[in-house]
Order: sequence, then structure tokens, then C-alpha cells
Amino acid sequence: MSTHEIVISLRFFKQVLIDNADLAAVLPGGMWPDSVPSNQPAPFGIYGYQTGFDTNTSNGVRLLTQPLYQVRVSGPESMIDQIAIASALVDDILKVQRNVAVSGGFVAACYRESPLQLPNAIDGVKWVSIGGLYRTVLQQVPA
Repeated sequence: MSTHEIVISLRFFKQVLIDNADLAAVLPGGMWPDSVPSNQPAPFGIYGYQTGFDTNTSNGVRLLTQPLYQVRVSGPESMIDQIAIASALVDDILKVQRNVAVSGGFVAACYRESPLQLPNAIDGVKWVSIGGLYRTVLQQVPA
């Protein structure tokens, strides 16, 4: 049985972001898929699926899948310098990823399609999220 492409991309982000010691040093709250557990210190990182598309042959055989992920670093606006450093490191890590093997598949490329900045307020405190929308290009590996 093959591995779903979303699972492949989640494994990719875990492998290159969550398991990265340099990133862990500047993100005391860690890097999380989809949502952050309560009581995590700021800043922290979040990545989550946005949309995607398949590239198929003329007879409908899927060759590639290209999911788009939102990847951002968040924290109180007072931590903007630390957030900017961490989000730049995330970009440095992701933009050099090519030909990465993960369980069930292969990530041929990862690149940022656009920058991202999201303002927010939590308990009356201004928060900011800085990051980008990252396209991954991946293939399943036959089981």
C-alpha cells in the first residue's frame, strides 16, 4: 500500500524542521503541525496544509503531487526581532531542500511561493506571525 502524499509532506517537515537543532535553539516553543499545544513558550512555529494539486499523465497516472503549506513563526509583537530571525532560519532551511527521501516518498523540491505576515491579538496583546507559503514537489515510492 502506498503512503498518502500529505503524510509524506508532513514527514518531510518533521524531518527538516522539527528535528533541526539550530531551529530548536531559536524556537523555545518548538515547531508544530497545524496547532500549538497550550502553554508553549513563544516564539513557536506552525506549519499546515493549505492546498495542492496533482500532475498526471494523459491517461490519468499521477506522477507528482505539489502540496502548498503555510509555515510561520509566531509570538508577541515585542519579540519581533527573535521572530524575524527564526522565520529567516526556517526559510534558509526549506529553500535548500532537494531530493529528500522520507518514509513512503521522495521530496524533489521545496520553495517559497510568497511571504506571509499575519497580525493577531491574544488576551489584548498584539501578536505577529511571519513566514511563507511553501510548495513541495513530491512523489510516492511504490510499496
